[in-house]
Amino acid sequence: MFVGSFPVVSETFIANQIIGLIQDGHMVDIFSIDQPKRNRIHAFIEDNNLLEMCTYLRQNDASKIENAKSIASCLVGNRGWFGARGRSLLKKTFKRVPDWSYISVFRLAARTLESKPYDIVHCQFGDLGVRVLPLMERGLITGKLITSIRGHDITQTDRFDQKFYARLMDAADAFLPVSESLRQRLLKMGCPDKKISIVRSGIDCARFRFTLRNMHYGDAFRIISVARLVEMKGIEYAVRAVARIASFGIVCRYEVIGSGPMRSSLETLAAELGIEEQVIFLGSLNHDEVVDRLARSHVMIVPSVTAENGEQEGIPNALKEAMALGVLVVATKHSGIPELVEDGLSGYLVEEKSHVALADALQMLHAHPNTWAVLSSNARRTVECEYDLPIVHRHLIAAYQATLTH
Repeated sequence: MFVGSFPVVSETFIANQIIGLIQDGHMVDIFSIDQPKRNRIHAFIEDNNLLEMCTYLRQNDASKIENAKSIASCLVGNRGWFGARGRSLLKKTFKRVPDWSYISVFRLAARTLESKPYDIVHCQFGDLGVRVLPLMERGLITGKLITSIRGHDITQTDRFDQKFYARLMDAADAFLPVSESLRQRLLKMGCPDKKISIVRSGIDCARFRFTLRNMHYGDAFRIISVARLVEMKGIEYAVRAVARIASFGIVCRYEVIGSGPMRSSLETLAAELGIEEQVIFLGSLNHDEVVDRLARSHVMIVPSVTAENGEQEGIPNALKEAMALGVLVVATKHSGIPELVEDGLSGYLVEEKSHVALADALQMLHAHPNTWAVLSSNARRTVECEYDLPIVHRHLIAAYQATLTH
């Protein structure tokens, strides 16, 4: 399993996928390009010893001497280098691989020597597939090459166009988009239909206790978002929507979980709109803390937008978790979100970049609490039937098996 950085607090879907494979009896090695910049780790990652399975291919800010020592440590004490496979691999590590440092290649080679040849080489994002392809072409790692497509890795038209993916689409064995909307993008870019299987990101519904929302007289209307603070997440429009319903006299509290480059400008916007007391930016939290905050909220607002560079997301996992808990949902008609939320039945969907429409949906929910039970129950049922981890895991295994037999 190749990932960009592991673990990342906003990418629980990767850890969930790995845990499912391990529990099913499969052996998994994790190759992380970089070490995470923050030390915050979800408890279930430590509980399942995932860090022990992870090899970091690049050491941040290491000197040439430190890299040389690291290469030496990859060589010393590993008897595998003396076998036929090891000698062949050693020759390949000394040849420069485009976009890969020697230290990364040596760490990869040393780890692969300790295990049997891989059946599957699974890259968790499209751009990782492009990076890993040269390693496979050189024979440094073997197996069927499978690439997950999750949203930003194919929708940023200024970075990831048809030319960028041309070689990968020809050489890879399978692509696993997380939504039908991303599947359609792959087809338009020329990916053969026979190589594509939708495998959604799942959540463990058993971990989320469903509770119907209610609001007593005098309670604040509790709204929440869980998102990286970047343009694509559209939090600006949520802040403006909250300001609008506050101007109508609705007492509300809006919590924003997540970090990112737009935090300062969003805090400034809240102050300019006079709602800095109602909008609370909590920064990054671990998964248990996120679930606790969700469980205490009435509504999750997911105001995702298409960024200027075309970037879109797939289907946010935090949205699935909120629906599993019984939290009401207001979201935009963005990318794969309408595949999860059915407007008027399991939540409300509005057009992108319209704080007025977001505010209208919030106001409607606030004014009609008698509709909450049906909306929440429908939402939970959808997540259980289509996004529960055991179901998604079966789809993943089926995709693996189909790839291995072709």
